[in-house]
Amino acid sequence: MARPSTAPSLLHELRKDLDRAEARFHHLVEATGDVIWITECDPERVVYCSESFEQIWGYTVAQLYREPGLWIQCIHDEDRDRIGRAFHDWLAQPTERWEAEFRIVRPDGELRWIHERGVAMVEGDGKLRVVGASADITRLRLTAAALRESEERFALAVEGSADGIWDWDLQTGMMFMSERAQFLYGLPPSADASRPRAEWMTLVLEPQADVAARRDAIARYIAGETDALDAEWLFRQPDGTDRWRRIRGRCLRNPEGKAIRLSGSISDVDARRREQASRQQSQRLEAVGTFAGGIAHDFNNILGAILGFGEMSLRRTRAGSRMRRDLESIVTAGERGRALVDRILAFSRSSVSERVLVHFEQVARESADLLKPALQGEIELACDFRAGTAAIMGDPTQVHQVVGNLAINAMQAMPDGGTLRIALACESLPQGRSATTGPLASGDYVVLTVSDTGIGIAPENRQRIFDPFFTTKEVNVGTGLGLSLVHGIVAELGGAIDVASSLGCGSTFVVYLPRMGDVPAPPAVEARRLPRGGKQRVLVVDDDPALVRLTSQLCADLGYEWTACTSGAEAARLFGEAPDRFDAVLTDERMPGMTGMALLRLMKDIREDLPVIVMSGYLGDTLVHRARAEGASQVLAKPVARAELAAALSSVFPVAARRTAGRRDGRQ
Repeated sequence: MARPSTAPSLLHELRKDLDRAEARFHHLVEATGDVIWITECDPERVVYCSESFEQIWGYTVAQLYREPGLWIQCIHDEDRDRIGRAFHDWLAQPTERWEAEFRIVRPDGELRWIHERGVAMVEGDGKLRVVGASADITRLRLTAAALRESEERFALAVEGSADGIWDWDLQTGMMFMSERAQFLYGLPPSADASRPRAEWMTLVLEPQADVAARRDAIARYIAGETDALDAEWLFRQPDGTDRWRRIRGRCLRNPEGKAIRLSGSISDVDARRREQASRQQSQRLEAVGTFAGGIAHDFNNILGAILGFGEMSLRRTRAGSRMRRDLESIVTAGERGRALVDRILAFSRSSVSERVLVHFEQVARESADLLKPALQGEIELACDFRAGTAAIMGDPTQVHQVVGNLAINAMQAMPDGGTLRIALACESLPQGRSATTGPLASGDYVVLTVSDTGIGIAPENRQRIFDPFFTTKEVNVGTGLGLSLVHGIVAELGGAIDVASSLGCGSTFVVYLPRMGDVPAPPAVEARRLPRGGKQRVLVVDDDPALVRLTSQLCADLGYEWTACTSGAEAARLFGEAPDRFDAVLTDERMPGMTGMALLRLMKDIREDLPVIVMSGYLGDTLVHRARAEGASQVLAKPVARAELAAALSSVFPVAARRTAGRRDGRQ
């Protein structure tokens, strides 16, 4: 019996294998989501296209089979010619893989981005076919566009921000810094803006005054011991100056809590810190000044009696006598005491003088001449005055105090000798900037420079040199008031001070004062006789009996009649009994019970035209303005010299004299 043939069963198995392969192929195509296609090029015919075509292109596969040109027709108008030419050129030499990106427009008008790849192959029939895949990359494109837009937006924000941005990769030690961050750190711009960790640490630790504290703050935050990195530190700039910067940072940590990235910002807070320091300095000066002003008031009363009676006694002694020499010594000591009080009052901002145009160079030359006898040891004075007739608005005494105190401070810094240089020039600042003691606006300035070749100022002391009573000198060498006084005067005149110092090389103080035009040299003052009164009656009021007796005697010597009171209440009673009895009133301000201002108001309510001169050993802008607003004719600072009293009385008595004459005519 013949055996059955195995050919049909083998064919059956082959078909089953083919079916399984096709099934696997279809599953693979469906899993990718891409459009898998096979096309013949001549003539154009789509041999195969996966069902994903309908989802991406929006047309059915059957439509594509019928219209092979539908593929190219769906390409966006702006891309169609470019893709057509590129595909045609590729077919001419299809040795490499075909790859392109383009846009298509679906029937519903939706725009899709396509990334297409393909390879060419020639089969046994000799026909050229292309097998490829087209992927919908619309979401990827939109995401990339959004990311690019976000990066551009971030770059613009960083560029436009006043803060600098930095990012420290703790694993690689590299740090990215924006251009602004590099500028604030004092670095030259870097093309890649990336710097190694070692340099970042160096940046943080400049200047070297608080290395350990800064290292500790960073290390503790990275270790998770503190909640944030937020600190304000000084950074050394390329020009050698130190500027305040605020550093803020936040850590990115892995699931185990280990810091892997530290990112943050650097801000310029130099102007705020200096303004804050200046405000604190002013508050300290004000507090100490109030205390000093109270002491000065009591001193002035004592000195007023000493100087007044001393000068009065001098006029009654014979020239060359021992008594005259003794009295001259007393007056000289009193003048020294008055100079000290003037210094305290200037420091406390209680001394009041009318602001005038001051010929700065002339006053500075006078100050330099006064310094020459005080030069000690091997100190050499070198002056370079080039301000010409430039003027400031202020008081000549203030200029003397600024030059003198800076020069004395410089001389005390050179115990072994050296060179004291005083220079004066005019400078124009095209734009504002910060000085050591505060901001400087743009404008014209008279610039005073006082420098020495002494021991210099230690970095830890530079922030305190303008504090009242702060000194690093030996006991009995300096009081600690000199630089405080200078700072107070310069600030009052609208200026600022720059300080530069190096240990062992000396210090330089540069004072900027606003220039207010020019003035000619002041004319010489001719001596003249003191004006005298015409028997007008003056009511003298002071709670100090010695000053009452002194002022009354001065009035008598100047040709006035006087009535004295030692309290405001007594003066008010006498005046109330006979308001027309007195032609003027000379009263102290600070008195127990009724003050001079209260007495002034009471008398003005009774006689509005009554001249009242107010005196005080503790004057300030507030008191002067208040007294004048209440109707005071003059405001004098104690101790009052004979010439000052004569001038003040003569200035108020023309009106009083006419009133006195009228009253006397009425009595005749």
